[in-house]
Amino acid sequence: MDPFLDDPGARFLVLEGASGEHSLWPSYVDVPRGWRVALPATWRAEAITFITAKQTELLFGEEVTAGV
Repeated sequence: MDPFLDDPGARFLVLEGASGEHSLWPSYVDVPRGWRVALPATWRAEAITFITAKQTELLFGEEVTAGV
């Protein structure tokens, strides 16, 4: 079972690594060492929107509201 694709009701965290990278992470899996929760458990689409906004901020150096 792929936790990213097989369960449409799955909730996800957005994790942030030490160097500022972001990762979509199943909410029921322990957060790996070296990562912190940047966005608490939410729906996959909202988590991806958050990650996309953060990437845009990094690219353009401005804060973007993710709508989350």
